[in-house]
Amino acid sequence: MPERKGELTAIYGPMFSGKTGELIDQIESLEAVLKTSIMIKPDIDTRYDPVQIVTHSGKKINAYPVDAKSPQKILEVVLKVERGNKKIHVVGIDEAQFFQPEGLIWGVEQLLEDGKAVLVAGLPTDFRDEPFGAMPVLIAKADHPIAKTAYCKYPLTPGVYCSRPATKTQRIVDGKPASYFEPVVVVGAAELYEARCRDHHEVPGKPVNKPHGG
Repeated sequence: MPERKGELTAIYGPMFSGKTGELIDQIESLEAVLKTSIMIKPDIDTRYDPVQIVTHSGKKINAYPVDAKSPQKILEVVLKVERGNKKIHVVGIDEAQFFQPEGLIWGVEQLLEDGKAVLVAGLPTDFRDEPFGAMPVLIAKADHPIAKTAYCKYPLTPGVYCSRPATKTQRIVDGKPASYFEPVVVVGAAELYEARCRDHHEVPGKPVNKPHGG
């Protein structure tokens, strides 16, 4: 067992809030003080590159794609790298919401027990504003939760947007808000998603769940 357990940083917010950029910046800062790291991404996220993690603004960093359905394989990647005589101090995980939740939570806890710092970035809620994958649990467990916001892209008039702080992710289908019954996991960028504030986030068909009793 290590002398000290690792610490968990969870970077969360809607699409276009700079989560991946924040993750890369923190990893690079840790590398600068001789903390060796690796980056992990789910294999289903091939939007900009099948191997690299790429921000919407084009910043890049090399990563290991891991089967989103088998996040425990993250540990296998870390062990494989360390067998090459490279001690890993920091593990960064991007788009954490796409990984199978129970396996990712277990894997993160194993890395923390091994004394590694773990940084995860992802969406806390899906386009329906429902909890998304493991992120809500990882945020609750984080030693360092970091909330990011974007600017609301709702058009008030042609070319003029709301621009209030946005905490929600809006999926757009054929120019309109996606129905609640659309598939939850659809990988995309600006062609499918917008950041929205609470006032302008729309989910047609979303059930209204009333509390029991009272």
